[in-house]
Amino acid sequence: MASRQSESHKKIPGPVRAHTGRQWKALLDPSDSWLDFDLENNVVVKVKCKLCRQYEDKLRCLRNYSANFKFGITGSAIKKDALVKHAKTDQHIRAERLRDAPQTLLEVYRTTPLGMYAMPLLLFKL
Repeated sequence: MASRQSESHKKIPGPVRAHTGRQWKALLDPSDSWLDFDLENNVVVKVKCKLCRQYEDKLRCLRNYSANFKFGITGSAIKKDALVKHAKTDQHIRAERLRDAPQTLLEVYRTTPLGMYAMPLLLFKL
């Protein structure tokens, strides 16, 4: 009998408050590089991934691609565990690599042994 009562009195999770969202962001994204929260009346209504939105055209071809965090998760799907899982997905990791990769040929050249040695000399002569 006691177990039935405890099952019926389980706490139903309510909406995620803005304060809780800020705590999650401080823990999971301290550099403010990927988590984006939409707030209404001090409640988190949508969570999006900035990186997955930015590089969506390059991520779409991945085997397990999902647009959930591009458009944003809502309602009961907004959980800390969902954010942690997203940060570990191949899609998100690839987006981080794309963000951190050199963007121009000059940046790529600077990462080579010749570029590391020659660039300071070239800039000095200019």
